[in-house]
Amino acid sequence: MRKEAVMEQAWIHGGHIFRQIKMWMRSLFFQYGLLIAVVGFLLGRAMILAELAPFALPYLAAIYILKKERVAIAAISLVLGALSSYHGQALFIVIAIFTYVIIYKLTTRFVTDSVKSLPYMVFGASILTRVGMVFLVEGAVSQYVWMMSTVEAGLSFILTMIFMQSVPLITQRRFQQPLRNEEIVCLIILLASIMTGIGGLGLL
Repeated sequence: MRKEAVMEQAWIHGGHIFRQIKMWMRSLFFQYGLLIAVVGFLLGRAMILAELAPFALPYLAAIYILKKERVAIAAISLVLGALSSYHGQALFIVIAIFTYVIIYKLTTRFVTDSVKSLPYMVFGASILTRVGMVFLVEGAVSQYVWMMSTVEAGLSFILTMIFMQSVPLITQRRFQQPLRNEEIVCLIILLASIMTGIGGLGLL
């Protein structure tokens, strides 16, 4: 009987420790923004065709609107992710972030609904940054650069709308209601984008 009592006490104590760890992990990921940082780090690494980086700016824009108090964490993690990757897009991401913030500040002075205009602001920040950087380095902008910059900005435009739907799904602790079909699709695209940034992590 004494042995059973000891085992029961051990189970109770173990369950209490497990609940404490679970609460601590929830606080770390959701309250202190670790999940936002991890996602930002991986999206900062993500690339398409080894030269397009359309994921970082939409993610930052979504966090800027939905979790403004965590935007610094998102920005730093995006830059760190880019620095850890092989694609060398860290400077582009830094300049694009500053360009977006400037465009956002200017636009919100004249536009009341910033959410609807968000994809357009991201599109403008992306293409201005990419074309501007190429022009400063090479002194000219070729048709190929214009085409790829437009494709990159267009992808950022679409991803902004997707991330606005899917980012809240990974930043809230629990779902209040079943996910709609479009939310599931957006969440899958976000997860696929995150997986894109995992490539090459084993080489770090």
